[in-house]
Amino acid sequence: MGTIAVGNINWHYETLCEGTDTLFAFHGIGQTPNDWQVIVPFLEGRFRVIAFYLPHHGPFEMAIRPLVPNDFELLTKAMLTLSKGKASVIGHSIGARLAISLFFLTNSPFEQLVLTAPDGIRDSLIYRFATRTALGRWIMKALVRRPELVMKVASALSGIGIIPPGLYRFIESQYNSKEKAERIRSTWLALSWPSFSYKRLNELLKEGKKVVACFGKHDRVIRPSIGRKLAKNSQAKVVFLDKGHNLLHGDRLGLLLQAELYSKSKTTEV
Repeated sequence: MGTIAVGNINWHYETLCEGTDTLFAFHGIGQTPNDWQVIVPFLEGRFRVIAFYLPHHGPFEMAIRPLVPNDFELLTKAMLTLSKGKASVIGHSIGARLAISLFFLTNSPFEQLVLTAPDGIRDSLIYRFATRTALGRWIMKALVRRPELVMKVASALSGIGIIPPGLYRFIESQYNSKEKAERIRSTWLALSWPSFSYKRLNELLKEGKKVVACFGKHDRVIRPSIGRKLAKNSQAKVVFLDKGHNLLHGDRLGLLLQAELYSKSKTTEV
C-alpha cells in the first residue's frame, strides 16, 4: 500500500498492475481498492491501475467535512507524481463523485473519465437534504446512533412496494450497523460537492476528452434512466450492461474497457 500526503490528508492507494498509461480508480461505499482487481486482466500492460481508498474507508482518516475544489486540485497534483503516460480516472458508484470532481477541474490533466453505476450525475432530494442542509446533517448524525430505525422504515416501505427488493438489499447491506451507518454519513458528506454539470461535460468533450459511463440495466440504486438522459444531453459514450448496481464483478466491465473504451459509438447494450 502506498500513501501520498495532500495537505493534512493522507490518501492511501494500491497499485494493481502496470502499463504504459495510468488509470486512477475510486471504489464505492463499503468496498476497497481490491474490488478493481476484476478489470486488471483486461488492462494489464496497457494501464498502470492505481486504486485509492475512499474517505473514511480502510486506513483513510480525515475530519468529517466536504472535500472542496482546493482539495481536488491538491490531490490531482499529488496523483500526477504517481502517473506515467496519459492519465485517466474511473469511479464506481459514490466513487464516481470523486472521479467527476477531478475530471471537471479547470485544466484537469485527465484524458478520459470512466463512470460505472455513477452517483453524482443527478443528486437525489434525500442526498441534497442530508448533506447540504443543517437539519439534514443533524438527522443523519442522529440516525447513526439508531441504524435499526432506518432498517425498520426501509423494511416497511419494501413490504408495500415503495422500495424495490434490489434497493432494499443494498440498504440492508450498507446500513445494518452503527459502524456502517457512520461510514455512510461521513463518506456522503466528504463527497457532497456538486461537481457535475452538462455544460462542463460538453465543454470537455468538445476539447477532445473521452467520457464513458456504464449503467446496469437492472440497477435500482442508480437507475438506467440517468444514463439515457446522459446520452440524450451529451456525446458521452453511454453503455448499458445486463447487470444490477455492482458492476465490479464478472468480466463484462473489463471486456468493455479493453475493447470499447475508444469506440466512436454513442450507446451500447451489453
